[in-house]
Amino acid sequence: MSYPQAMRERAIAAHLEQGMKKIEVCRIFGIQRRTFDEWLRAYEKEGRTYAKAKYQQGHSHHVEDIEAFRLFLEEPPFNTIYDLHPL
Repeated sequence: MSYPQAMRERAIAAHLEQGMKKIEVCRIFGIQRRTFDEWLRAYEKEGRTYAKAKYQQGHSHHVEDIEAFRLFLEEPPFNTIYDLHPL
């Protein structure tokens, strides 16, 4: 989930400038402690409060074996999920 930059800035300022405890900041802004720790780390290390551009979590979304994918597409259509991948 991406949070607005202004929210990140206010949360960081509440902790660093106003001396608010991390747990209070997280409760008030409705964010996870781990998320806030990542924001602080990025601010202290790189001086940024914005999210990384084009950051993707999870698996890669590209086809690694294009020839196997083409063969899969040429197979006859299936009617059920079990036709696609039998148990």
